[in-house]
Amino acid sequence: MLCLLPVTVLADDLWVSGGIAQGSASGQQVSVSRTLNNFGLEGVRAGASHHRVGNSWWTLLEGGINRRIKKSLILSGTAFLGPGQIDERNFGTRKLVVGATWIVNPTWFADLSDTYINIDETVGHVLSASLTRTSQSGVSIALNGIGSVGSGIDTRQLGARFNKPGNVSWMGGVYIGETRNPITLGELEGQFSGITIETRQAYVGASIPVGRFTLLTTFDVLRLNETTRSELTFVLKVPLGDRTRPGS
Repeated sequence: MLCLLPVTVLADDLWVSGGIAQGSASGQQVSVSRTLNNFGLEGVRAGASHHRVGNSWWTLLEGGINRRIKKSLILSGTAFLGPGQIDERNFGTRKLVVGATWIVNPTWFADLSDTYINIDETVGHVLSASLTRTSQSGVSIALNGIGSVGSGIDTRQLGARFNKPGNVSWMGGVYIGETRNPITLGELEGQFSGITIETRQAYVGASIPVGRFTLLTTFDVLRLNETTRSELTFVLKVPLGDRTRPGS
């Protein structure tokens, strides 16, 4: 008798990114990560990144996993850990993101996430909830609300984003809100310390196939009161091939 074992196909990808920012201080970032995804339903990833803004810098190691535990439920978790320095004063970053995606039907799905943040003297949670609708053509539009728990962050935002798939995929979004701690937005120089800041953010991006690679570029503008920061990021997806393993 011939016995056919089920197999799991894992997409093995390498992601390399770099970006530059201009605002209250110029900045740069580079990162590399690797993902193994089972048709996007479960997978693991690991990576490292280095960021520099003005005289401040921080380096992060990242590890994450997502798993589909039911037909309509996907759980995920990602941890970030690393050292940094603000004006020659050392600090550490510890961040943990846990989330759940509920697939209501092929058209609608909802996301909930909790981000625990411990950066320098900033400690608290950022909670996010979004509802996404996908049309028959594949275009998706999401409404997103963000709030915080804990006196160290005090952040509120409302926003919307879209994604239009195709040979060249397009994406973008807008957010408005306020915060009393812009360290969560990458502003480490301290000029906004202790005041309530109005935030306005908009971004647009495109995912472009280049041979066997995929190039993702995004342009992001963030306004904090009267200060505007613009950031341009490039991400290159390098497919390393598929791995096949016997199932159980």
